[in-house]
Amino acid sequence: MTDASEPASVAWSAGFWDDDDPWIFEDEARDYVARLRTALPLTPGARVLDFGCGFGFVPRLLAPHVGTLAVWDASPAMRRRAVATLAGVHGVAPLDLASEPAPSARFDWILVNSVIQYMSVDELAAWLRRWRGMLAPGGRIVASDVWPPDTGFVGELATVLAFALRHGLLVRTLAGGFRRGLRHRAFVRARPLLRLDPGTLAAMATAAGLRMTRLAGNLTYRRARFAVVLDAAP
Repeated sequence: MTDASEPASVAWSAGFWDDDDPWIFEDEARDYVARLRTALPLTPGARVLDFGCGFGFVPRLLAPHVGTLAVWDASPAMRRRAVATLAGVHGVAPLDLASEPAPSARFDWILVNSVIQYMSVDELAAWLRRWRGMLAPGGRIVASDVWPPDTGFVGELATVLAFALRHGLLVRTLAGGFRRGLRHRAFVRARPLLRLDPGTLAAMATAAGLRMTRLAGNLTYRRARFAVVLDAAP
């Protein structure tokens, strides 16, 4: 476990994901990419950044439908897994976001799915400003799976189990979810997840020079969470 003085995202990336099993994540990636392509106008020439790429399943599925795709994850273990997953996939390349200044590359879409909860408020504020600087003219940030304050554990668990049942993953989910749940509980005690209501996120976006539009639904099957699109304020 990392020291309590370290940023929240560093604590999570340094240990929580190190030995994780992709027991459900590939099926979740398929579901997310299908919803993403339905909800948003991703064009064949789009330049995309998957911020928080995890195992690399999302960029592998999305790559055939966009122009170029950069990937980044705060966890070194996940970056290694993503490189292996994406070996030979055309148009996908890792991007180093560990140091300042922001890269010269600009993106039409920055995807931030199920990531914000692992940041602190200060980290999120800093990333909002940095993401804005990485947008191409007309570019947008898509933040999804954002946890509102009233999200309950029991409801979340029921949603995951229902998804697993629909996809024939119930046994694997019960086994993998139990192991991960024990680690998750220990990490949450030391590093509480960031929960935001839409109004708070909108205010943070405004402070970073971004305009927020809330989507009608989340971009994952977790309906209690929400998704937003952010673009540079005029």
